[in-house]
Amino acid sequence: MLLMRRATRLQRRHRAFLGTLALAQARARPNIVVSPADGQRVVALDGSASLTLHLSTRRRVCVAATLQGRAPAPEHCLDAPHGTVDLSRIPPGRHRFAVRDEASGDTDDINIVVVQKSPGEFVATKDWQPTHGASVPGGLDVRLPLDGRQAAAKLPDEWRLQLYIEEQKAFFRADVKGSDTVADIEAALGLWATVPAVLSYRGGAPFHPEATAESIGLFEQRGDVVVSWPEGPPAPLAADTPKPATTTRALVESL
Repeated sequence: MLLMRRATRLQRRHRAFLGTLALAQARARPNIVVSPADGQRVVALDGSASLTLHLSTRRRVCVAATLQGRAPAPEHCLDAPHGTVDLSRIPPGRHRFAVRDEASGDTDDINIVVVQKSPGEFVATKDWQPTHGASVPGGLDVRLPLDGRQAAAKLPDEWRLQLYIEEQKAFFRADVKGSDTVADIEAALGLWATVPAVLSYRGGAPFHPEATAESIGLFEQRGDVVVSWPEGPPAPLAADTPKPATTTRALVESL
């Protein structure tokens, strides 16, 4: 996608401007867990959910789970180095998973919210699925056959992320694909706002820069995304100053 390709080039070219050190400090955690994101929601389709922790290290790690309403489980150390950890049979509730790197001693933890699928609710995936008459959330790709076959829907291949920036009384908009990384999106936003930006879910730790939009469920939780400014917020725009166009081609609508 043109937006993200240009943002990636500009991110490398303007690394000093983006304040790489400040961004790393702003994340305030070792970032062992790439995805899911802290505060991400997972839908339990049959009473429990499964998920995979994607890690930034391939060294041996230990994982401890604290499930809502239950005593903390003992730490479990993997027998061999892995880049992922599979978790299954996770009941509905808000749960904490702590990951410790045995070699460095660094720890990272995330909170995951598992919600039970409601009767008649349609849960979209990357693949086409029949809707079976369920109400389809807005923004999905939908097929409505005229030959009597069932309607089907899936997550969109590309969608529009829209963030209202209070300091500038304007919207930042970017077309996002599932494979786009958090680093690319933050670079585009930082160039648009002229100051470094960090994204997270409301109340959660910042996203890992290597996480993809798909891996953190960004489309499904786009309304929960918040922006923080590790080097201070952008300066307000004067009432009569239009927001300039940028090479990222993000669309802006001043209020």
